[in-house]
Amino acid sequence: FNYAFDWDMMIRYLLFVPGVKYLEDVLVNFRLHTASKTVAAADKFSEEEQLIIEALYANPVYKELHPVCKYKIDRAAWTKFLTDTAISTHLSKVKKIYTILTHLNKQPADAKITRMTLGVIKQILLT
Repeated sequence: FNYAFDWDMMIRYLLFVPGVKYLEDVLVNFRLHTASKTVAAADKFSEEEQLIIEALYANPVYKELHPVCKYKIDRAAWTKFLTDTAISTHLSKVKKIYTILTHLNKQPADAKITRMTLGVIKQILLT
């Protein structure tokens, strides 16, 4: 990984070494600037994080993380479904909302998903 490699390492490390103590002291600083990967390629971090989650989910060594990985994979799929439905040019507003509501029962009852879904429905109604 070129962007989220440290995030990957931290997740795997903390799973096997759970007794890590957090310090309130700042040990490291970094500067954000236009050439930094964090600024110039922010979307790449999310893409790699999703790939890491999928890899952890596929690996039985990380079975303790599988419930969280599954949730994140499902949430990403639901987010994509909502986005694709909302920007669809061949569906009316009513059809978009109907499509979302008919698929909602497949999603976990979760405040974040519910809030996100209601936000998309609101945007559809307002545009």
